Amino acid sequence: MKSVACGLGVLVLACGLAWSETVPVYDVGVEPDSANKKVTVTYRMAETNGGVANVAVDISSDAGDTWTVPANSFYPGSDVGPGIPADGSLRQFVWDARADWNDQYSTQMLVRINATAEEAGDAIYFASSGKLYRMNPDGTACTLLCSGLPKTQYMAADKAHNRVLISSWYSGSPILAYNVLQGGGANTLYNGPGYSGGQGLAYDGAARKLFCGLYYNGVYVYNEAATSAWTRLVAPAALSPMIGQRGDLDVDAAHSNIYFRAAYNGTCDQCRWIWRVNYDGTGLTKIIQANDSDAMALDLAANKIYFSDQPGGGTLKRANLDGSNPETLLTMAGYDCYDFELDVPGNKIYMYLVVTGNWNNRAIARAALDGSGFELLKEFQDTGEGFGLCFYGR
Repeated sequence: MKSVACGLGVLVLACGLAWSETVPVYDVGVEPDSANKKVTVTYRMAETNGGVANVAVDISSDAGDTWTVPANSFYPGSDVGPGIPADGSLRQFVWDARADWNDQYSTQMLVRINATAEEAGDAIYFASSGKLYRMNPDGTACTLLCSGLPKTQYMAADKAHNRVLISSWYSGSPILAYNVLQGGGANTLYNGPGYSGGQGLAYDGAARKLFCGLYYNGVYVYNEAATSAWTRLVAPAALSPMIGQRGDLDVDAAHSNIYFRAAYNGTCDQCRWIWRVNYDGTGLTKIIQANDSDAMALDLAANKIYFSDQPGGGTLKRANLDGSNPETLLTMAGYDCYDFELDVPGNKIYMYLVVTGNWNNRAIARAALDGSGFELLKEFQDTGEGFGLCFYGR
């Protein structure tokens, strides 16, 4: 144990070694910055077979009797949360005490690192105004990973390559990739189809096909196995009076189907639909009307499609994959739902919400797949365009 005096009182770092799947932590260092109300903690983790660990931080203000001091805010690049490489390298996190515990004081502070071995996964990645974040599925350990992204839209998990894929709106709609093990920035993986307006994104790892929608230009596929050019599967004319693809896009790999929401300009009353098309562009079919908001995801185990809709853009609905038996699960008054993803094994749906009429006020929320147990995980304010949500897990 090591203690140092700082503006927050006495900080003692505890590195207890638990044994059940816990990764030993050693070479711990502490550097307080009282003027800026932040504390930098450096550490190393023993190597694990899986190569990564979930690093959680607990803080006590009463010498460990309780661990109730918030530990939710960390500076960009902090090695905290899921997917942290456990390879013996020097790691660090910077706790933002100003954000979590401003104007508080104690001389009995303890900080505890809990590192648990895992495969990369069970994390929420989300974007906001050019910044990419990661947090635990319960909303803790929210960390800014990188910034300077173009206007982001939607995301897809690619566990085969340990990456999160991100669509973008401007400059030809390139597809970006963030490596969840290596960290760093989100870099261009592929140039887009050559038009602007990147929207929904889905990846079929077995078929090595990447699907992307464009607001004004329909639905495209990129065949990684053939390293071919982008191929348009659905043209805007086939969706008339729609003008392209808007919102989420998902795939039913077992049946080689793509489900997507369509785009419009202005008001079209009851003209928006969710569509389905085959991987080769045949069999374009209207599935169900969905006239408000943009979120959609598939529960293939239960043969269900989830989507946001009227009233208010914050209503969560689901139906069978053929559009039959629609039901309303949840109404989130005061929010519009722009994106969501499912964790079917965990019985959760994760949602990216925006306060109705105020784009700068946003939130990440979750609920059970039946709509029960709704909870806000993180509320935040941001300016500028860009969003996106991805569950990277089981």
